[in-house]
Amino acid sequence: MKIALAALLLTACADDAFNLAPYVCPVDGVCANDPDNPGNNGNNGGIACIDGKCQHFTACSPVKQGVATTCGTGTSKCTLVLQGNDAIVGACVPQHGIALAEGASCTMSVPPVSSAAAQYPTAVPDACSPGFICATPLFDPALTPACHSFCNADTDCTVSGDHCFQVQGPSFGALIGICFPGCDVFNPSSCPSGQACAMVSGPLSLSQGFCVTAGTLKLDDLCSLTPRGVTSPDSPTPQLCQAGLQCTQGTSGASRCTAICSASNTQCPAGKVCQTSSGCSGGVCFCN
Repeated sequence: MKIALAALLLTACADDAFNLAPYVCPVDGVCANDPDNPGNNGNNGGIACIDGKCQHFTACSPVKQGVATTCGTGTSKCTLVLQGNDAIVGACVPQHGIALAEGASCTMSVPPVSSAAAQYPTAVPDACSPGFICATPLFDPALTPACHSFCNADTDCTVSGDHCFQVQGPSFGALIGICFPGCDVFNPSSCPSGQACAMVSGPLSLSQGFCVTAGTLKLDDLCSLTPRGVTSPDSPTPQLCQAGLQCTQGTSGASRCTAICSASNTQCPAGKVCQTSSGCSGGVCFCN
């Protein structure tokens, strides 16, 4: 009885929060969804922290500059926002500032959780031009943010050396990514000091490496490259591996820190074998 009553109260609070929007965003940047009307969430819009207030928004699919969006032109643009506590979606938000160009320094807002923990950004509109977003790989707040282009494939990235880092799956009918500079997973010096080249597997980035803050997890430790918000707004994810190790999913479904090798260099830690016949992707093999 008590459990049922508590659930009812939580639902009522969520309903009230949704209906009373706009209201000041909570400290973690997570706004309540409408639990009784799923059509008000996700693809059809919903509520998110925009301009410091939890308010309703119109959904859209972010695209590179010059491609029309459902937001129209002028005072609004399509960008990524934190939807509830478990998804990142496209939303029409006000254009702020002077419409900064690609590569310009900008301010990325993230919820105040543990230091150097990559997480979804709050939906505070940035000053980047339409078609760009103020971001870092994995939305890592320890890195220096800049205006980067949205993309659906590597061919959308116009800056030499950039690759399309997958952020959102095909829930809007297309994969959504952000163009970031790539790095060489076999060359530690391809990333600045204190960072590591993390290989992100996915339909967009394939086996491309991106520079992120180096983690502390050791060989065979459980790890995660999923930004905060997918499982719980309080989870300080992703959990990153030490430089030289890659977070890869094994046959059990769990992701662990794994050493890498190649067909030309099969050296692996003691007890591990370079899986050249079945464990390679884009020239990168794994030690298992």
